[in-house]
Amino acid sequence: MEVILAIKYKIPTIATSIHKKENLMQTTISSKYQVVIPRPVREHLNLKPKQKLTVIEKDKMLILIPHASLDELRGIAAGTKTHDYREKKDRIA
Repeated sequence: MEVILAIKYKIPTIATSIHKKENLMQTTISSKYQVVIPRPVREHLNLKPKQKLTVIEKDKMLILIPHASLDELRGIAAGTKTHDYREKKDRIA
Protein backbone atom coordinates (compact mmCIF):
# COMPACT_ATOMS: atom_id res chain seq x y z
CA MET A 1 0.00 0.00 0.00
CA GLU A 2 1.34 3.40 -0.87
CA VAL A 3 0.67 6.57 1.03
CA ILE A 4 0.70 9.56 -1.26
CA LEU A 5 1.30 13.08 0.01
CA ALA A 6 -0.07 15.28 -2.74
CA ILE A 7 0.64 19.00 -2.67
CA LYS A 8 -1.59 21.06 -4.95
CA TYR A 9 -2.35 24.73 -4.63
CA LYS A 10 -0.18 24.84 -1.47
CA ILE A 11 -2.72 22.64 0.38
CA PRO A 12 -1.04 19.36 1.40
CA THR A 13 -3.35 16.38 1.62
CA ILE A 14 -2.75 12.72 2.26
CA ALA A 15 -4.61 10.31 0.03
CA THR A 16 -4.65 6.60 0.64
CA SER A 17 -6.83 3.68 -0.13
CA ILE A 18 -8.03 2.07 3.11
CA HIS A 19 -10.35 -0.94 2.90
CA LYS A 20 -10.70 -0.34 -0.85
CA LYS A 21 -12.44 3.00 -0.56
CA GLU A 22 -10.85 6.38 -1.05
CA ASN A 23 -10.33 8.46 2.10
CA LEU A 24 -8.91 11.95 1.89
CA MET A 25 -7.30 13.47 4.94
CA GLN A 26 -5.46 16.73 5.41
CA THR A 27 -2.28 17.52 7.23
CA THR A 28 -0.10 20.62 7.53
CA ILE A 29 3.59 21.14 6.93
CA SER A 30 5.15 22.62 10.07
CA SER A 31 7.68 25.45 10.14
CA LYS A 32 10.35 22.72 10.41
CA TYR A 33 8.92 21.00 7.29
CA GLN A 34 7.53 18.12 9.33
CA VAL A 35 4.29 16.34 8.42
CA VAL A 36 2.06 14.27 10.71
CA ILE A 37 0.65 11.11 9.14
CA PRO A 38 -2.99 10.83 10.27
CA ARG A 39 -3.76 8.13 12.85
CA PRO A 40 -6.02 5.99 10.57
CA VAL A 41 -3.19 5.71 8.02
CA ARG A 42 -0.56 4.96 10.70
CA GLU A 43 -2.74 2.27 12.23
CA HIS A 44 -3.72 0.70 8.90
CA LEU A 45 -0.11 0.55 7.72
CA ASN A 46 1.16 -0.38 11.20
CA LEU A 47 3.71 2.46 11.10
CA LYS A 48 5.99 2.83 14.13
CA PRO A 49 8.10 5.74 15.45
CA LYS A 50 11.56 5.91 13.85
CA GLN A 51 10.45 3.64 11.00
CA LYS A 52 12.14 4.57 7.73
CA LEU A 53 10.12 5.78 4.73
CA THR A 54 11.31 6.11 1.16
CA VAL A 55 10.32 9.49 -0.32
CA ILE A 56 9.76 9.76 -4.06
CA GLU A 57 8.86 12.97 -5.88
CA LYS A 58 6.89 12.46 -9.08
CA ASP A 59 4.66 14.82 -11.04
CA LYS A 60 4.65 17.36 -8.17
CA MET A 61 3.57 14.67 -5.69
CA LEU A 62 5.41 13.10 -2.78
CA ILE A 63 5.07 9.35 -2.42
CA LEU A 64 5.96 7.85 0.97
CA ILE A 65 6.75 4.13 1.00
CA PRO A 66 7.31 2.39 4.35
CA HIS A 67 10.40 0.18 4.54
CA ALA A 68 9.67 -3.46 5.30
CA SER A 69 12.11 -5.84 6.97
CA LEU A 70 13.12 -9.06 5.27
CA ASP A 71 11.17 -10.99 7.91
CA GLU A 72 7.99 -9.06 6.98
CA LEU A 73 8.54 -9.85 3.30
CA ARG A 74 9.03 -13.57 3.88
CA GLY A 75 6.31 -15.57 2.14
CA ILE A 76 4.74 -12.75 0.10
CA ALA A 77 5.26 -14.70 -3.12
CA ALA A 78 4.04 -18.05 -1.79
CA GLY A 79 2.08 -19.92 -4.44
CA THR A 80 3.48 -17.89 -7.33
CA LYS A 81 3.68 -19.83 -10.58
CA THR A 82 7.21 -19.79 -11.94
CA HIS A 83 6.91 -22.17 -14.88
CA ASP A 84 5.32 -19.63 -17.28
CA TYR A 85 8.23 -17.18 -17.26
CA ARG A 86 10.41 -16.81 -20.33
CA GLU A 87 14.10 -17.54 -20.22
CA LYS A 88 16.45 -14.55 -20.05
CA LYS A 89 17.61 -15.17 -23.62
CA ASP A 90 13.98 -14.83 -24.85
CA ARG A 91 13.36 -11.48 -23.15
CA ILE A 92 13.52 -8.20 -24.98
CA ALA A 93 16.21 -6.01 -23.44
